[in-house]
Amino acid sequence: SHFFAGTTDLRGVFVAEGVHGVVTAVARQGTHRYAFYRGKQFVGTPPMPDRPPAPNGPQQGQAQPPSAGENSPAQNGAGMSLEQNIRALNSSNQLHQIERLQQRYAPDQGKGVPASVAP
Repeated sequence: SHFFAGTTDLRGVFVAEGVHGVVTAVARQGTHRYAFYRGKQFVGTPPMPDRPPAPNGPQQGQAQPPSAGENSPAQNGAGMSLEQNIRALNSSNQLHQIERLQQRYAPDQGKGVPASVAP
């Protein structure tokens, strides 16, 4: 239901984050050459099926009994999934690269010799 568009790197790779579902890809080279691929497998986290609440489950306001997997890092929020970790690292790297570019292209205040004084 969503379209992702962009250009490839020098290897011909285009990375689209946040893609979920069965993917269809269309690539274009020039104005008259196209390639088409229709995926067969689900990409990303599959959607959770809607289930009605269990008739014997805890009522609102009641504490749930602890389950066996509650002490795992993914359950208690102490750990991150691989996808979350990669996204966090990518975001941090992008911010770092933006800062480096801004520093590189920022005018140097007080450095060098004014053109009017140079011989």
